[in-house]
Amino acid sequence: AVLPFASIHPDREHDYFADGITEELISAISRIQGLDVIARTSVVRYKGSDARIAEIARELNVGVVLEGSVRKAGDQLRVTVQLINAESEGHLWAEDYDREFREIFAVQRDIASQVAAALRLRLRAPEAERIGKAPTEDLAAYDLYLLGRHSLNLRSDPGIRQAIASFQRAVERDGD
Repeated sequence: AVLPFASIHPDREHDYFADGITEELISAISRIQGLDVIARTSVVRYKGSDARIAEIARELNVGVVLEGSVRKAGDQLRVTVQLINAESEGHLWAEDYDREFREIFAVQRDIASQVAAALRLRLRAPEAERIGKAPTEDLAAYDLYLLGRHSLNLRSDPGIRQAIASFQRAVERDGD
């Protein structure tokens, strides 16, 4: 299970970015053969939860949990990730990524690859290629896309209107 990443930013308006990173990692990691990844809708209820990893894992019936946090400040990005054995609550792998925002796709690719390695799974060439493919070169469009996904997941009329506006702006920036 990939738990919702925490947004380490004083402004709650940046939560969309952490939520987007969570969804992107769920998608990337679910492409790894041999891994069953719990759907976002099943883990979103744990956002901000102080429940123990063992308890969450038991409820979700999983053996390994990925959790983390994201901080985006201007062009700087910090992603902290921990892969945890649910039974022992011990770390299988942990890493801090201090990068420029333009390297966000490389960070996501690295996290998915490191999860596979920590679980002793071997990425096949097609999997590695899919995980490593950047969806766009325009980071502002990507940011708008993440905002749109977050807004859509609010499942409200204002959220849907915001999602449509964000997606339209993203397409205007990067219509490929």
